[in-house]
Amino acid sequence: MIRFGPSGIPLSCKGRTLRDGIEDVHNLGLTAMEVQLVRVNVNERYATDEDIGRTVREVPGELVVQLGRRQDRKETLISSLSQKIEKGDVLYSLASGIADDYLELAELGALARELDIELSLHTPYYMDLADADGLAQKSLDSVRWGGMLAEAMGATTVITHLGMFGDLSPKEALARIAKNLRLLRDWYRKNKVRARLGVEASGRQEVVGNRVRARVVKNKVAAPFRVAEFEILFNEGISKVGGILDLAVENGLVDKKGSFYLYGEGRLWSSGPAHGAADLLVGVNNVAVDVDIGR
Repeated sequence: MIRFGPSGIPLSCKGRTLRDGIEDVHNLGLTAMEVQLVRVNVNERYATDEDIGRTVREVPGELVVQLGRRQDRKETLISSLSQKIEKGDVLYSLASGIADDYLELAELGALARELDIELSLHTPYYMDLADADGLAQKSLDSVRWGGMLAEAMGATTVITHLGMFGDLSPKEALARIAKNLRLLRDWYRKNKVRARLGVEASGRQEVVGNRVRARVVKNKVAAPFRVAEFEILFNEGISKVGGILDLAVENGLVDKKGSFYLYGEGRLWSSGPAHGAADLLVGVNNVAVDVDIGR
C-alpha cells in the first residue's frame, strides 16, 4: 500500500496541536503524516522523590529524553525509555516537545492507528553526521531522542538528513557518516526502538531531495512484490531525469564508477547524489535523447 500525507500539521488545520493534525489528515482522506521534531533544546532539573523509581516515559508533564547520573566521579548520560530514575539523577526534558508527555504520545499513536494513519517522525533539519561542523554528538542525540518519541507513539520511521560534507573529502565524510549510522543502528536495537531509520540524501552544499523506495502491494497477489526506487526533489516532485539516469545505468549507456557518472568521454557528476548528474542531463540534449528510451 502506498500512503500519502503531509509533512507536519496541514496548513488547512484550524488547530496547531499534533492531535488536531492527525484528525485533519483523516478528514482530508489522507493516510500518513510526518511529525516534525523542530527543536531539541532541553531543560534540566534534579529528580524529585516522586520521580525516583519511575521510568522516563512514566514522568507526567514532561518528555524526558536523557538522564544524567554520577558514576565513578563523572557524569554518564543515559537515553532509554526503560531506564529507572535514581536519586541524584538530572532529568533532561525537551523544552518544546510535540506533546506534553509520553502518555499523550501513546494516546496520539492509538488515535492515528484507529484512523488508519501511519506516523513517521523527522528529526531537526540541520544535522551534521559527518561532523563537518563539530556537531555530530548533538545530531546523534537528536536521532536517538527522535527514536524514543517514535517508539512511544508507534511511528514506523525516523527520517534524518545526513548533513553537509563541508570541506571534508567525500571518502572521509562517507566514513564518518557510516560510523555514526552504525552507532545509531546499534542504539536502536539495544533500546528496542522498532521504527526504521531513514536517511535523506545530502549534497556538498545543500540538501535538495531524497531517494525513496515504493513497494506495490495488491490484494490476492503473493510476494515477491514489485519495488520501484526514484528520487523526489524538493519543490519539484518525482525527478524524471533522475529516472532517466537510472535507466541509463541499467542499460549500459552511462557508467557509474563509485560516485562518478560517465557518459562517452565526459564526466557528468562526481562526489554527490545521483540527481546532481541528472540535473546536467537536462542541458545536454543528445545525452537525454540517447538515454530516454521512451521518448
